[in-house]
Order: sequence, then structure tokens, then C-alpha cells
Amino acid sequence: MLSAAYGFADSGITVLTDQAATKDAVLGAMSEALDRAATPGEHLNHIVFTMSSHGTQLPDTSGDEADQVDEAFATYDLKQNGAVWNASSLIIDDELHDLFARLPKGVLLDVILDTCHSGSGQTLVAGTTGHSPAFFSMRCDPGLNFGTARRGRRPRA
Repeated sequence: MLSAAYGFADSGITVLTDQAATKDAVLGAMSEALDRAATPGEHLNHIVFTMSSHGTQLPDTSGDEADQVDEAFATYDLKQNGAVWNASSLIIDDELHDLFARLPKGVLLDVILDTCHSGSGQTLVAGTTGHSPAFFSMRCDPGLNFGTARRGRRPRA
């Protein structure tokens, strides 16, 4: 879709799935894109970051969350400590914010989070120098069962 609909070159698209989608690989690929965007002559003026994974919440350790929880996103190498997730194996929203704060002025960043608890993902770019997020709200008939309708079936009455 990025190449056909938006003109991205196939060589400029990095897709990480399954075993390749580790925390280090995801953050590393985004860091490399930001480095390229900051390099004169690279002409990288649009970055799309999309993540489809499980999401969760953890106690906020930085004090920046009104609800006192950070949103976190699972990667392939997710680890547990007994019955709880090992926080160091999750991508925390604060980590994405710090990474996205490196976005050079004039570079467009689209962030698509297809995860549970991604609602405050809008804060990932908000407040970074020279950037302001734009959000699209998904409106849905309250009686619609989105899970079944999404697969093309009619919702149950």
C-alpha cells in the first residue's frame, strides 16, 4: 500500500514481522529512519511508523501521565517475570516519544498504532519541538459490533 498508493519506493520500506519484530529491531529501524531524515542529501521527508501488536499498561515511572499508567506495546521478544510482563521487553510510550522527538523540522511523521491501550499515543509527538499531531477520530454506530463487522459479517442482533 505504501508503494502503490503513496509512492514510497519498495527499497525505502522496512517491514518487521514475527521473529524479526523484536524491541531492538523496531526501535533500531525507526532510529535509522530518523538518522536518514536528519542527513543532508537523503531527501527523506516522510516517515510512516505503524505498529500492530498487543498493548498493555504499566505504572507510570516518569510522572507524565495523568492516569498514572504508561502505555506499552509488545514485540516478538516479550518476556514475563512470573505473572507480570518484564517492562524492559516492552516498547513504552515514553520511549517512542523520546525517539519521535528527534524528528527533524519539515519531516512528516505518520504514526499508526493498532494496539490495545494506544489511545494516548497522540502524546508521542505532542510537545516535540516544531511538531503538532493531527488526529482522526473513528466514529462508529454504538450498536455496531466492530469485531464482527470488520470481517465483513453482519453484527448479531
